[in-house]
Amino acid sequence: MLAVMTAWSLIATADVKPASAEMTTDGRLDEPCWASADWNGEFRELAGRQKGGEIIQTSFAIVADARAVYVGVRCREPAMDAVRALPPNNLWNCDCVEIFLAPSGRSFSFYHFAVPYDSRNGTATRFLSEGGNITPDPYGPPWKMARQDGTDEWTVEIEIPLSAFYMTRNDEWSTTWLVN
Repeated sequence: MLAVMTAWSLIATADVKPASAEMTTDGRLDEPCWASADWNGEFRELAGRQKGGEIIQTSFAIVADARAVYVGVRCREPAMDAVRALPPNNLWNCDCVEIFLAPSGRSFSFYHFAVPYDSRNGTATRFLSEGGNITPDPYGPPWKMARQDGTDEWTVEIEIPLSAFYMTRNDEWSTTWLVN
């Protein structure tokens, strides 16, 4: 079970579906498991940007296998040319996907993954919080991400090996994770 949170306030729950046998982290989200995944776009705080009266919605899904967790994100964007034309900025002032995962089910111990749309804005990075103390991950376990542009959206596919959650002790793992 996945508990989807915004600012750690429960807004939805979703079951994590099994990943496809052959997952390819290419940003395309074309594996069969993405079609049957529980897609969620119930964001409350930064629900979307207002452009010409239309709410531009982001949605995500999570699938997993015995080795890794996979996060797929669809960032709807009818003005993709404008996104591509944005000048470089820093990671925190650009179009970016940020994911917070708390395998313990507690909000003060989480892993933070940030993926910019444009690599000129910084590299994909990972942070961890142990009891609320947020720091760049000194160990830097391997994880993969890829972005793909579409006509009216850009997508991100992230593969996080379960070993990347190394700060969560065995007895702290929960069957319900917090996600933001």
